[in-house]
Amino acid sequence: LDKDKKVIKVEPGILLADLNDELEQYNLEFPIKPLFAGIETIGGMLAKNSAGDNEIKYGRMMARVDSLEIINAKGEQTKVSKSDLSEIIGMEGTTGIIISATLRLSEKKPKTMMILKAEDLDNVFNSNKKLRLNMDVCSIDLINRELSQTLGLEPKYHIFVELENDKGNIKGTDFEKF
Repeated sequence: LDKDKKVIKVEPGILLADLNDELEQYNLEFPIKPLFAGIETIGGMLAKNSAGDNEIKYGRMMARVDSLEIINAKGEQTKVSKSDLSEIIGMEGTTGIIISATLRLSEKKPKTMMILKAEDLDNVFNSNKKLRLNMDVCSIDLINRELSQTLGLEPKYHIFVELENDKGNIKGTDFEKF
């Protein structure tokens, strides 16, 4: 771990949840959060070029990798630099075995959420365009009218917006529960 440069070299078998638990003491995190973040390994995430809830802000796995060490098809151990990562990441293990990855980390920031309501899809799309320009927005999830009613909400479109600041009205333990 290089705290100043915010990079860490890890083996592919480490669980994302374990990595982020360890990084918490340094107020750092690996910000890619796939659906099953609690059981995903870094190697599996690299093999799939995983994305997740924070893709709007942080992109996919490839955007957060500085280099890889692999064993290629010839059985040679080699280092793969940034310019050649697309030959390995997202190829589901068909182009080599990943031995280690150097990942770029982010400072852990407070996360909050807000829920917006919309009457129709035009309003949803307009809100989405504006939200994507906000650098503090990490994720945007849309809940349609039917699901909203099932969840006990008004029969409107609901837009759940995760922010990396304190401006959302759902914070702290309420955010964690949500």
